[in-house]
Amino acid sequence: MYQENPNDYSREDRLRVSWWSSHRGRGGPRTKTGRAGRRITLIDMLLLAVAAGVLVPWILSMDRGLELGPYKVDVDIRERRSDTLIRIEFALVQDAAGDADDSLIGWNLLDGEGNRVHQEMDLPPLPGRSRIFRYIGEVGETWSIVIHAGDENRSIGAEG
Repeated sequence: MYQENPNDYSREDRLRVSWWSSHRGRGGPRTKTGRAGRRITLIDMLLLAVAAGVLVPWILSMDRGLELGPYKVDVDIRERRSDTLIRIEFALVQDAAGDADDSLIGWNLLDGEGNRVHQEMDLPPLPGRSRIFRYIGEVGETWSIVIHAGDENRSIGAEG
C-alpha cells in the first residue's frame, strides 16, 4: 500500500510557493476581475532598475533634433576642459529627397552683442547622409546660433 511522505508538499502547497504560480493566475476568482495579485520580486526590481538606467537616458537623448524643412538638425554643445565644442549635424531623410532644393545649409555664430563670430555654409547632404559642422570656442561666452536650412532659419541661444 502507498504511504504518503510527511515531508512532501501537497499540490496546493507547491502551487503557493512556486515561482511560476506566483507569476501566473490559477484560474480562480481573482482572474475574473482581470487583476491577479502578484508580489514584486527582487529579480523584478533588478530588471526594472536596469531598464530604467538604460532606457531613460536613451529616451531623453532621442529627440533633441530640430526639423527645418526636409532636414533634421541636431545641435550638440559640450564643454571640455577650457573649451566649448559646438557640433551641428544636418541630415536629409531618404524619403525627403524630392523636397530638398539646392540651396545652401549652414549656421552663424553670434556673440552676446549680435556680432558674427563664425559662419559656415555648404551644399546640402545627399539623401540618407548627413553633413557635420564643428566649432571650438572658449568656456563662459554667451552665443546665439542661427541655423539656415533651405528657406528656414532658426535661432538658438547657447552658453559656452
